[in-house]
Amino acid sequence: MALQGQLAIDRADPKVQALADTVLQTPARSDLHAAAWFAKADQSYRTVDDSTAIASAEQGLRLVQLPSRIASDLSVLRIRALVRSGDPARAVARLGDASVTALPDSERFGLAAVAYDRNGDVAQAILAYARWRAVVPERSAQAAYAMRRLVQLGRSVEAEDLSSRMRVLEPGWPRTCVQAIQGIAPERGAPEWVEDCHFGTRTAIGILLPRTGPLSALADPQLAATSVAVSLLSNEEGPAIAWEDAGSTATEARAAALALVARGATILVGPVGPENVRAVAAAVGSEVPIVVPGEAVDETIGAAPSLEQRVAALVARGRELGATRFVIVAPENGYGIRAAKAIQRALSRSEARAVMERRYDPATTSFADVLAPIESVLRPGTAVLLPDHISRVELVVRQIARSRPDSGTGEGGPLLMTTAEGLTEAALGSGHEALEGVWTAPVARPTRDSASFIEAFRVAHGETPSDQALLVFFALRRAVTGEPAPGAQALLVSGGQLATESNTPSRRP
Repeated sequence: MALQGQLAIDRADPKVQALADTVLQTPARSDLHAAAWFAKADQSYRTVDDSTAIASAEQGLRLVQLPSRIASDLSVLRIRALVRSGDPARAVARLGDASVTALPDSERFGLAAVAYDRNGDVAQAILAYARWRAVVPERSAQAAYAMRRLVQLGRSVEAEDLSSRMRVLEPGWPRTCVQAIQGIAPERGAPEWVEDCHFGTRTAIGILLPRTGPLSALADPQLAATSVAVSLLSNEEGPAIAWEDAGSTATEARAAALALVARGATILVGPVGPENVRAVAAAVGSEVPIVVPGEAVDETIGAAPSLEQRVAALVARGRELGATRFVIVAPENGYGIRAAKAIQRALSRSEARAVMERRYDPATTSFADVLAPIESVLRPGTAVLLPDHISRVELVVRQIARSRPDSGTGEGGPLLMTTAEGLTEAALGSGHEALEGVWTAPVARPTRDSASFIEAFRVAHGETPSDQALLVFFALRRAVTGEPAPGAQALLVSGGQLATESNTPSRRP
């Protein structure tokens, strides 16, 4: 038969409709006509023409009696089309059909959940979604969808309405999930998805930092800071916290973000890396705010001032302290190029025309040759801007002191200023006295408000937090309280530490 041949090739091809009509126009047994109607209904369903699929399925059902294989197939196809985009009330009415109750639980519960959901029966939909989530594979699209709807519906359901329906749920994880939605924390040892039924109905922060892959080493201080910050910022009444490994690629970060939102996260902290942040923002940015433990990327919220804002703060402080000439000494890499351009933009036209610039390989450890051409201007009235990691900045500062013994950062030398990436208290303490008097605009600066975090981090890890660790605290604080992170400010290295907001001195070179 031509119809059977076409079905073997492509059941969604429009030719199926014409060939099925040919069968229906010839005398034949009712079961053959019913099979032709099923072919028409199936082709319509596959091309998302659900109204035609429903009508064709019902035409076929008029020709056959239950129970039979073709009647069951027609009945199942009809409810699938009713659930997807047909009449949800009619779909609910057909959930008790023998052909539907005979389906595997993974489909039967899913059809029931979506039917009740579309029909506006929130409580009944929650029960069905809980049953569906319990039987679908972990990390599957069905699991993510079921969890997302459980969370969304759980925030809107009336407690009394949900309690009145609970009696139909037998003991098990679906029942525990529904109880968790009502505020009863699940017992220890419950599956993660059951815990998320409780997590998702509260204000919930999803932490998205790399714990595996090449970026994980970079995130070590951030992960250490997160454990301390969470203990300070959350409590039993505070927001729920969930983790997902952001991995090292944009694809991994996107998948982790989708998983957190499906679990009920109402705000995300992380990931790291501009491309990863953009991937996450594209996937879930329209659903939840994203706070980045670094500079803002596109429409995300940053916990750090931009590099441009930081160098502008240094230039402004340099002017306040009487600098009339600006010198840029920067690494020959993307960071150095960006910083140098930002410094040029922060200068006035006349200042920019007179600026001197020296570049060096990022692997440089001896700066005598780098600084030799500008030794003559390393004197009072000059601000030397050093955008780089604090360890290399210290090498530059030491070389300036060696090349001009009468200079340094006192009355006989230039004003030294840096973005001080990687700044820690240890980098300024004993053995690093050369940095005394250097002005910094760090990516994250300690404030009076962060004192409790700094002390808790010191107790937990035996050292003060790095700039990256502070950024995590500021990002989590923004997520929990809405309080913005501190902006860019030039601070002096004094007594082996950064001067605070209240005691930053103002002196001229």
